[in-house]
Amino acid sequence: MKDDMDLEQGIACPRDFASPPKERSGTGGHRFCQAMQASIDAAVASGRLDEDAQAAPIRGALALASEMDRARHVDGAQLKLLLDFSKALRLLPGARR
Repeated sequence: MKDDMDLEQGIACPRDFASPPKERSGTGGHRFCQAMQASIDAAVASGRLDEDAQAAPIRGALALASEMDRARHVDGAQLKLLLDFSKALRLLPGARR
């Protein structure tokens, strides 16, 4: 299954951070960033991602996304930067094909 393959590669899938409503804390964006960060850490630890060449740009995109989530008022430049990061890293759903 596609989701299982993503998990084996150390990439978070939506079901990774889904939890019953009573267990949720923070915003959806915050939970997403935490799940992605944990997946990146696991992939680096297992040797599937190189820290400098692969993980660092993804961490940068996550930091920007987290900052945008906290700000609640995002400007166009931030959105464009995050979209460019996502395209370059093939994080968008259609980019994996």
